[in-house]
Parts: sequence; C-alpha cells; structure tokens
Amino acid sequence: MPNSSSSSKPNDSRKTLGLIRSAGYGLLIIFALQLADIFIPAYFMDSDWEMGMVANLIERMPLALIALVLVFFGEMNLRQRWEKWLLWGLSWSTLVASVLFFALVPLSVSSSVKLRSQGSAQVQIDARQQMIQLEELQARVNNATSQEMNALAEALIGQSITLEVNDSQALEEQLLAEIDSAKKQVVAQRESADRSQWLTLQKSALKWSLSAIVSAFLFFSIWHLTDWARQPKPSKPRS
Repeated sequence: MPNSSSSSKPNDSRKTLGLIRSAGYGLLIIFALQLADIFIPAYFMDSDWEMGMVANLIERMPLALIALVLVFFGEMNLRQRWEKWLLWGLSWSTLVASVLFFALVPLSVSSSVKLRSQGSAQVQIDARQQMIQLEELQARVNNATSQEMNALAEALIGQSITLEVNDSQALEEQLLAEIDSAKKQVVAQRESADRSQWLTLQKSALKWSLSAIVSAFLFFSIWHLTDWARQPKPSKPRS
C-alpha cells in the first residue's frame, strides 16, 4: 500500500502541472486573438485610435501576465520537447513586450496633446458658429421694424408681446441685452469645455502612462526570472 500511494504522487503532480500549463496556453491564445482584434485594422497616426489602442493593450495586460505565469510554472519539469523552444521564444517575447510598453508612454502623451489640439479647434469652431448666429440676430434686431421686433422677441425671449410705438426702443434694448448675455454664455461654455476636455485627456494620459510603466517592469521581471528558459542545452560529450 505505501508503494502504490507514493507512486501516485508523481502522476498527480504531472496532472496538476498539465492542467496549470494548459490553462496558460489557452489564455495566451485568447490574448493573441484580442491583439488581432486591436490591430486589425490599424490606424496609426490617428490620435484617437492610438489612444484607444494604448487603453486596450493595458486593459488586457493582466490576461497576458497570468497566462505567462501559468505557462512558466514548474520551470523545465515534465516538459515536452516542443515546449522548450516555445518557452525560449516566450521568455524573449517578454523583453520585447517590456520595451514596447515603455514606448506606449510617449505615445499616449503625444496622442493626448494632439487630441487636445483637435478638440480645442472643434470647440472654437462651434463657438464661432454660435457667435455668427448671434451677430446675425443682433443685426436683425437693429434693423427690425416694430412688427418684426415682436416676432424676434417671441423667438428669443419666449414671450408674446404686443408692441406699442413707445415700447419699441425698450424692447430693442432688452433683446440686445439678451443677445449680449448669450454671447458671454457662449464664451464661458467654450472655455469650460476646453478646460474639461484637457483635464480628461491629462487624467487619461497619466493613467495609461503609469500603467504602461508598471506593465513594462512586470514583463521585464518575467524575462529576468525566466533565464532558465533561455539557457542552451548542454552539449553531449564526444566519444
């Protein structure tokens, strides 16, 4: 009985290692499919796509790390012949991944700066269009007759007003005051939207940059700790 119990332990160990490594290989395949989904099609030089690519890579980084830890578990114990070459390639790929994740830091910063410039330009265009509309309305008020003034007042203020000759000047001043107030609101909204957009981009760039640095160090640690996978096989002694 003791002999049968002790002989079953190596088999249990072999099964456990196989289960752990199989899970790792499966997760690596899922990660590879997700990478293909991120980069096909690729739109480099598109700041919006680049920022999304950085975010997607970092969000999927834990899956790759878990998969690698599972695959490397147990070092060279109970390995198939083909696994030795695969482990050698995976070990070196972690060094490549470390360099690439470090490269994501300047990419995320430059993309956020470009997006800020594009967003600021769009905010300026929208504000300018609103200002043109208000200036056209102001010109209409200045040149409007008493009958036209009533329609403009109803459209702008949302009130139906019956004009008398003596009320024309007062209503014109009221309408012009409303237009000036709208202009100031457009300027305030433009500045607020620009600040809010830049703050959001700064937070995203900082978040993804720090995450990329941490990811790079983790991949480098895996490369450093899997030096056993890169060791050349000992040559057979010549007879």
